[in-house]
Amino acid sequence: MNRLTLVAALVLSLVLVPALSEATTWDVSTFSALRTATMNANPGDQVVIAPGQYHVTSPLYCTRAGVTFRGATGNRDDVVLHGNGMNVESGPLEGFWTANDGIQLRDLTIRGFYDHGIHVSNNPSGNLADNVVISNVKIQNCGERYIKGSGGGTSNNVLIENVHFLQNETWLPHTGHDLNYVGGIDAMHTSNWTIRDCRFEGIMGAAGGARGAIFLWQGCTNALIERNVIVDCAEGIDLGNGYNPDSIYHAEDALVRNNFIGWGGGDNRAVQLGFTQNIEFYNNTIYTDANYNRTVHIYDSSTVPSSNVVLENNLIRGGIMDTSTGGAILINNLTGAIPQANWFVDPLASDLHLTALATGAIDQGLPLANVPEDYDRQIRPYGLAPDIGADELIPEPATLALLALGGVALLCRKRGYGA
Repeated sequence: MNRLTLVAALVLSLVLVPALSEATTWDVSTFSALRTATMNANPGDQVVIAPGQYHVTSPLYCTRAGVTFRGATGNRDDVVLHGNGMNVESGPLEGFWTANDGIQLRDLTIRGFYDHGIHVSNNPSGNLADNVVISNVKIQNCGERYIKGSGGGTSNNVLIENVHFLQNETWLPHTGHDLNYVGGIDAMHTSNWTIRDCRFEGIMGAAGGARGAIFLWQGCTNALIERNVIVDCAEGIDLGNGYNPDSIYHAEDALVRNNFIGWGGGDNRAVQLGFTQNIEFYNNTIYTDANYNRTVHIYDSSTVPSSNVVLENNLIRGGIMDTSTGGAILINNLTGAIPQANWFVDPLASDLHLTALATGAIDQGLPLANVPEDYDRQIRPYGLAPDIGADELIPEPATLALLALGGVALLCRKRGYGA
């Protein structure tokens, strides 16, 4: 075979390969069929799960790259993968392992596992769990972590969006762990993780504490955490914690914006920023006891000093405690008892949208290029002042029309209604 013929044959083979390896749709309606698909699907395949309750009796450990698992209807309540219970140490202890690149979980519920609901981790062959997507999922009553991220290398480009993390059962102590060994997302060694539009509700241990609803530590970089709501969890957003035996930065280059956090009480923190650098903590709204002085706690050590940790335009009923040697940069935050309960629609339910009574926050913010929208993805104004906190209050159209008639057309332009 001459060189030209060989090249032509190679080109033809490359053209034919995609046609010979078309993706397959696995329609499953039994647990055994789901497990078979988990173990044998190929990259690009979709595993479509019929509505129903699926008792997970064997591990759903997926080491097949690029496979999508989704509920057939798009309603996450229609497909439930469940274990034996968050306090029952039997059967598979974890709901689903995403143990390779490009695995997606969509439109389903994972409930009642002793350890983790979803585990994002590399597999024994060394494949990393990169480019994982967890979207429109409910994770309910899991005994240790609802989503656990771990492994021997860095997990890159993970998207967690529109996930409901719900604990509505009493958590009991687990073998070998402390009384509060439960949390929402707990991940180490991550890069470019995005956590957005999620709801965390009721995550709390036996002694009234917990790990963070969102807890990133041990070398996490470039996280984006936005538009989440945290309701009655013992801890809110924790970038780092006090345990740092390797003297490394727990989190670097993170952007945390437009989150609602309603604190669960006790001697816990709504936010921890421990051993961090290059953190942008912008336009978040937190509601706690007004007299609690460490609603947000910033700390470090002399060997790992905080650097360029900026908190700006945050609306915090409660206090900021900065015990770091590096020193945080605090700009235009409203704290303590200044924010009143009547500034918010329903503070006890973490509905921290502003009311018209929040005059201390409305139009009092500083424009930030990294916060072009608010919690509801409404455009924030530029050139004129945005609101402090996660919500940008937009009056009803009728009110705007009356203001315009009264000669305040400038306000209408600010709020995006023309004129």
